Amino acid sequence: AATYAFGPLSAGIRIPDWLQGRFAVGTMSFPVYRTMVIGFGAGLALILWFVLDRTLIGARVRAAVSNRAMAEGVGINVPLLFSALAAVGGALSIEIFGLSPTYALDYLVLVLLVVIVGGMGSIRGAFAASLLIGIIDNAGKFLLPQSGGFLIYLVAFAVLFWRPSGLFSTAEH
Repeated sequence: AATYAFGPLSAGIRIPDWLQGRFAVGTMSFPVYRTMVIGFGAGLALILWFVLDRTLIGARVRAAVSNRAMAEGVGINVPLLFSALAAVGGALSIEIFGLSPTYALDYLVLVLLVVIVGGMGSIRGAFAASLLIGIIDNAGKFLLPQSGGFLIYLVAFAVLFWRPSGLFSTAEH
């Protein structure tokens, strides 16, 4: 329905002027927007880690992952929490990836790989796996253009062969 209504092409998003351009550090140049996204992501990861590991609400959210009905029973709006985190990630990545009717499906495999390789229910695992898979995916596509996209699947296979529950699984072994 979205493709019919809006067409199959990606829609570009104009970012504010203060986030456009590049800045230099020594002899290196960095894009302002992507640096902001990396900084925001790192800050959000630290906040999530602190909240989830060190607070009462974090214990409740971890319980929501394990037992959604129980979490909702103690007053946590689980759909709103998960939707809000997904919305933040989507909003920050639109400028980089564009917005299309198939946006969610285009990146679903990468998201699932991050969750599985990192370990179900582990923020540290998701963070480590996202860095591992992101770096290997980009480096592989740059160094081996013909087959670089396949490297993340080899890494996922190797990690899961070594640790079937993922890098930092919270599941019982």
